[in-house]
Amino acid sequence: MTAPAFYALGQSRVPVTISFITVLANAALNLALVHAMGYRGLALGTSMAALLNASLLLIMLSRRLEGIEGRAIANALARIAVAAAIMGAATVGVYGVLVAAWPSGRLIPQIIRLGATIGVALAVLAVSAHLLRVPQFAEGVALITRRLRRR
Repeated sequence: MTAPAFYALGQSRVPVTISFITVLANAALNLALVHAMGYRGLALGTSMAALLNASLLLIMLSRRLEGIEGRAIANALARIAVAAAIMGAATVGVYGVLVAAWPSGRLIPQIIRLGATIGVALAVLAVSAHLLRVPQFAEGVALITRRLRRR
């Protein structure tokens, strides 16, 4: 959500420049990590580049606005990280149980295992975010609820 702030401030070059830097970093990280970690390196490299992008945008926005609510951002980030870690652990556990229970390499069992794992992951993330009182989760639920009520 920081890039639109720069456009609102009339400083469109900042997010464009940071995006260019991030694309270069993403390519370098992916090349370096794919050799060491295989396809998992691509996911890690892309995630690291996204964190770099967000961090640089926040730093630049903080300088432009002479400060931002850093403590609130750090608090939300910590809660989100905990919820994501819980989701990750649940995902690994559920997928392991499903593979052990249904070890077939055929397409349909793989699709079912994947779908079930994603469903459990989303449910665990939602419950974790709710229990940890992640403000963005509550805002997202309210937004979705409002849109569903309109229909």
